[in-house]
Amino acid sequence: MRFGRGFRATPGEWNFIADWHNDNGYRKFAQVPNEYSNLCWLVRTYPRVTGPPRIGMRIMGGLSTAPRTVHVNGPVLRTRHWYDFLVRTVWSPDPSRGYVEWWLDGKRLYSHHVATLYTRPDGSLSVVNFYEVNYRLHASWDSTIYYDGTRLGPTRASVRY
Repeated sequence: MRFGRGFRATPGEWNFIADWHNDNGYRKFAQVPNEYSNLCWLVRTYPRVTGPPRIGMRIMGGLSTAPRTVHVNGPVLRTRHWYDFLVRTVWSPDPSRGYVEWWLDGKRLYSHHVATLYTRPDGSLSVVNFYEVNYRLHASWDSTIYYDGTRLGPTRASVRY
């Protein structure tokens, strides 16, 4: 992934670049107003980050009525640089079974057990789908992100070049 020369993020956390987004199954439960992406990468800016925009990761899971959220700060965003993302995920609403490892440009930035799916009030689990996006809440300007060579697979060997 590479951010174009003129890339500009919006203030806040709504600058998604890729995510494993949950399904809409929560909508039938009045006590669950929203479920946000279970695992996403974004460009983080004020108010959670001081200084220049950073690449970050957010993980959400557990009970959909009281989800746990983990924020991970990555490096300061560089435009005109190809980033190499590698992620290993075990999908589970149980924080002792769910797991996320994230490497960026060969450096491991996160490796912990954490809930990665939602458990809904009836005991059912959320389902996730992968998206590459340039979602910037209320942005009125253009910006470019280039994606190349995305691979999804069950083992590290299956996603190697």
